[in-house]
Amino acid sequence: MAMDILREENHGGNVYGLRGNFRRDAVDFSANINPLGLPLRVKKLLRENIDMVSHYPQPAAQALRNDLAAWHGLKPDNLLIGNGSIEFIYLLPQVLNMKKALIITPGFSEYERSCRLYGVKPVFFRTKEKDGFKVDMPELIKAVADVDAVFLCNPNNPTGTIVPARGLSALIKYCEKHKVFLIVDEAFIDFSDDAAEISVIKETARHKYLLVLRSLTKIFALAGLRLGYVVACGRVIKWIESFQYPWNVNALAQAAAAEAIRDRQYIKKSRELIRVERDYLVKGLRNLAGIKVYPAEANFLLCKLDSPGAGSARELRGRLERRKVLIRDCRNFRGLGKRFFRLAVRNRAENKKLLSALARCLG
Repeated sequence: MAMDILREENHGGNVYGLRGNFRRDAVDFSANINPLGLPLRVKKLLRENIDMVSHYPQPAAQALRNDLAAWHGLKPDNLLIGNGSIEFIYLLPQVLNMKKALIITPGFSEYERSCRLYGVKPVFFRTKEKDGFKVDMPELIKAVADVDAVFLCNPNNPTGTIVPARGLSALIKYCEKHKVFLIVDEAFIDFSDDAAEISVIKETARHKYLLVLRSLTKIFALAGLRLGYVVACGRVIKWIESFQYPWNVNALAQAAAAEAIRDRQYIKKSRELIRVERDYLVKGLRNLAGIKVYPAEANFLLCKLDSPGAGSARELRGRLERRKVLIRDCRNFRGLGKRFFRLAVRNRAENKKLLSALARCLG
C-alpha cells in the first residue's frame, strides 16, 4: 500500500500529455485555478522584469515576507515563504518529528504521501457521504487522542466543505492542551466571501501547536510560478526555516506575489465570479440525469455518477477528453469510489461547454 501511494501521481492540471492544438484548445476543469487568470498588473510586472532571472532571488524572500505579514496583520517572524504550500506539506513531517498523523478523508492525497515518505504512520478519520462529507467535530476530537499531528484542509479538497473557525476552536484548544500539532491547510480559502471568518490564521499568535498553510497560486493563478507560505508561532517558524534549502522561491515568483496581494479589487472580482458561476454550474449539473453534485464553498465541485450503467469517472474523463474538456477523476482520493469526479469552476462560456459535453457523454 505504501509504495502504491508513493507512485500515485494523479493530480489535476496535467495537460502536458495532450498533443499540439488539442492541448491548446482544451478547457481544463481538472485544476482549481482562478478563471480570471493572472492579474493584469502582475502580467505587466513579469514582462518588465524578466531580467530578474539573471540574478539570485532574495534569500528567505524577506521583502515578500514583510508584505504578507502586513497583509494579514501578523509579524514577519510568524510567517515563512515556500515554493508552493506543498513544500511545507513535505517538510512538516520531518520538522515536527511526527510519529503518527491523523488525516481527514476524503482529502488531499499529498498529506498521506508525505507522511509515508518520512516513516510517519497515517491514520484516517473518514467523513461520510450521507452527511455531505462534513466533519463531526466531537468525533474528530476523540480520534486525536492517539496522534501527534493532524492534517485538516479547510475548505476541504476535494469535497469543498468547510469547518467554521468557531467549530475549530475546540479542536485547537484540545491540540494545544495535549501537544498535538494541528496543520490547517487554507489553500482555497481566498475564494470564499467569508474567508476572514473561516480562517484561523490569527489564532497562530496564541497557539504554539497550530500551523496554517496558505497558497497564492490558486487565487492569483500563479500555479506555474509556485508560491505558498506557512504561519505559526515564531519558535516553530525558525525551526521550519532551518530545514529549507537556500533560494527556494524564485525571483519572479516573489515579485509577482508582492504585486498580486496589492490588487484587492482582483480578489473581490474573483470571489464574485466564483460565487455566480458555481451556482450556475450546480443548477446545470442538477438538471443532468445521472449526476449528483455536492454543495461546496470553494472554487470546485465534487460530483458522482449516480445512475446504474453510468460507468466510472475514469471512463467519463476519457469521453470528455475527446471533446477537449478535462475533469479530475477522484479515484485516488481515499474514501471516494470510482464514480466520483471533481470540476473546477470556470467562466460562463467554459462552463456552458462543460455542461453541453457532459449532456452528450451521458446520452
